[in-house]
Amino acid sequence: MLFEIRKITFHSIQEFLREYLMIVVGILTALGLEHAIANRHHHRAAEQSRQQIVAELRANLDEICQTRERNIRWSTPLDELVGTLKQDLKSGRSQAEIRRRLQARHKGQSSIGFSIPTLRHAAWDVMVANQTAIHMDAAALHRGMTHDRHDGR
Repeated sequence: MLFEIRKITFHSIQEFLREYLMIVVGILTALGLEHAIANRHHHRAAEQSRQQIVAELRANLDEICQTRERNIRWSTPLDELVGTLKQDLKSGRSQAEIRRRLQARHKGQSSIGFSIPTLRHAAWDVMVANQTAIHMDAAALHRGMTHDRHDGR
């Protein structure tokens, strides 16, 4: 920042007021421009954060749907196993015979498990760290997220 110190001698109150007014207007102009630039930067950062959160939510929703489908596929062999066991138990077969039948049927290829989605939250963490949440329009953010949710999923 450059400071220019000049010796000013005022010959009248009018000269003093004119000089004072020029200084005040200059400072107010600089503060106004700085505020406008900062405000624009904050709103851009908030919009970018909103877009990243929406993208992250979409990715989370996709992963939840894929995980659900994978778990349904994985549950089919388990359902078959349960059905076979029920039939064998109802028919009065021995444990050894049931074990042999299951081993023959699955030949060591069956496994039981399920998948849990990994939900991302990095965009939310970045938004909190950057403090852009305070610059977001809550109604626009809500509209954006609910609008994106109705895209046929």
